[in-house]
Amino acid sequence: MTKLHEVLAVDKDKEHQTKAIIAETMNTFKKAKEYFMGSIKTLQMFNDEDQMVADALVEERPITTSVPDRLSYTTDFIIDLIDVQMQKESTNQHATGDIIMEDGTVVATNIPATMLLGLERTLAQYRQIFTAIPTLASDTEWVLDTDKGDNIFKSKQPIKTLRTQRSFDIITLAEPTKEHKAQVEKVVIEKPVGTWTTTVWSGMITSSRKAQMLKRFDELTQAVKKSRMRANEQEVSKEKIGRALFSYIAAA
Repeated sequence: MTKLHEVLAVDKDKEHQTKAIIAETMNTFKKAKEYFMGSIKTLQMFNDEDQMVADALVEERPITTSVPDRLSYTTDFIIDLIDVQMQKESTNQHATGDIIMEDGTVVATNIPATMLLGLERTLAQYRQIFTAIPTLASDTEWVLDTDKGDNIFKSKQPIKTLRTQRSFDIITLAEPTKEHKAQVEKVVIEKPVGTWTTTVWSGMITSSRKAQMLKRFDELTQAVKKSRMRANEQEVSKEKIGRALFSYIAAA
């Protein structure tokens, strides 16, 4: 029995092949109408003695093909593609898989194969969000502060900085002499007058927590892929509808 994954493997190839055949047929119908035309041109001489020569001058052009023959050739590919698609979709109605983690944890059951395929793409997109998660600064010791919220951290040790006050002083660089005045300079003095105490809160997560979530994300993605592969082991439906469709169209 044919398995669903075998049908999926050839589905795109058949689609591309059929597309090429259709394009070729369209071009033949539009630009190569001479393929459907034939003729014979004979010469009848008035003098019977010259008829042998005339018979040798017969011009004959055979018909290359007919429209029904060309349609039959083309529709065979279309019918085959339709039947493959029908079998694929019909089988997909029954192809399901369970998402099972490596440790045996069952995350979800009876997920349709088409959903599993879409879920792979969705998880790949959502992983970008988790990759962009900001994490707590590693040079600070953090503790949970439940008074602020369930997921709020605060710095364990407050950050202390000096509060200074600026003042100015005059210093003498050179004493005055009879010839010169004293040389002085105005300098800025920063004098400590207190201490700032800063406690920082953050709603970020630890880098280890982020790494754990990304690891689980990747494990789940792998489990979804394996589930899809198991779902695609479903035996393919034998239903065919292509011939019936085109028999109706071509009916006299």
